[in-house]
Amino acid sequence: MLTLAAERLHLLARLDPDVDTARRLREIAHQCDSPLFGLWAELADGLARRDPIVLDHVATAFEERGHLRLAMEALAPAASAYQRRGDLRRANAVTHRIQLVRERCEGWWPQWHPAAPPVASALTAREQEVCELAASGLDNAAIAARLVLSVRTVENHLQRAYHKLGVAGRTQLRLALMPEAAPSGR
Repeated sequence: MLTLAAERLHLLARLDPDVDTARRLREIAHQCDSPLFGLWAELADGLARRDPIVLDHVATAFEERGHLRLAMEALAPAASAYQRRGDLRRANAVTHRIQLVRERCEGWWPQWHPAAPPVASALTAREQEVCELAASGLDNAAIAARLVLSVRTVENHLQRAYHKLGVAGRTQLRLALMPEAAPSGR
């Protein structure tokens, strides 16, 4: 009976997040020996409170246990919540994680989430290209020569990208494009 109740509350929390549903699921999780039920309760709580930190944490726990689809279900609202808070760097990092996990899920996407992952940055192809070269260490003149652009055009692409990514310079740009390069503890 507890398993059925937990499964139903887990489904309800995913379809219609609510703090009361999260509380009831947590109560059931405390009565069971399955660590999965505790993660379900944590997911329900993060969804109900729209807390990107909780959602990001539970996504990591799901991913570590091989529950990739559940990780996706936590990452998508985490990216949206970071974006709503104006934390574009974290939103972009989570969006990058979504893409990596989605590849491991063969393109699967939760049916009750928007049809596509949230995009924090929406860089154009050229902005992405310029940013990748800048993050690799090339200066503006070298990027301009390689892409057959003026230095001023490279600067403009970088400035628009910095704004979209919510970063202030090349060091932060590298971290936004490659979040796995960030030192742990940040």
